[in-house]
Amino acid sequence: PLLLAKPLLNHKSVNLTKEAERAIRSASKKPSPLLLGDDFPWTLWDFQAKDAGAGLQILETTGGVLFSGEMGTGKTTIALAVAHHMDLFPLLVVAPLSAFSTWERQLGEMGKSTYLCVGNAQKNWEELSKNDYDAIVISFDRLGTFDEILRGKHFEGIIADELQRIRTPGSRRSRAIRAFASA
Repeated sequence: PLLLAKPLLNHKSVNLTKEAERAIRSASKKPSPLLLGDDFPWTLWDFQAKDAGAGLQILETTGGVLFSGEMGTGKTTIALAVAHHMDLFPLLVVAPLSAFSTWERQLGEMGKSTYLCVGNAQKNWEELSKNDYDAIVISFDRLGTFDEILRGKHFEGIIADELQRIRTPGSRRSRAIRAFASA
C-alpha cells in the first residue's frame, strides 16, 4: 500500500501521522540507479542499474521484490547486485536445476563459497550439517526435504529464480517456499 499511497499526501481530509507521512514519502520517491563499487565483479548496464535501484527501494519498503524480464536481460545479475549491496549473505537461492550452473558461476565470480544441493540427499544433508556457505542453491522440489537443516542456517536473504514454478498456491513447492520465507 505504501508504494501507491502518495496521493494521500495531498488530501486535506486525510490525517497522517508524521511516521506514516515519512514512510509514504520514502516509498514513493524516485529511485536512484544502484551504483556498486569495484568489489562487485560486473558493471551493470544503465537499465539494470535502474531496475536494481527500483528493486532495492521496493525491497526496503515491502520486504520483497519481483524482477521480471526477457531471458538474457540480467535478472540474476540484478538480484545479485541487490544482495551484494544489502549484504544478504548467507543467501539461499531456490532455482530449477537448469539454472544451477549460472548461479554457481556468478556466485563464484563474486568470491562466494557456494554449495549446490544436488545428488544424494544423505550426502547433501551431511555436508549442510558440517559446513557453512555464503550461498546454498537448492531446487524447489528439494526445499521441503531440507527445510529443517536450512532453517538452522539463518539466511539473510532468499532468491527464488523462475518463480513461475510455484504459481499454484496449494502446490507442495509453493507451500514450501512460502513457509520458509515467512519464518
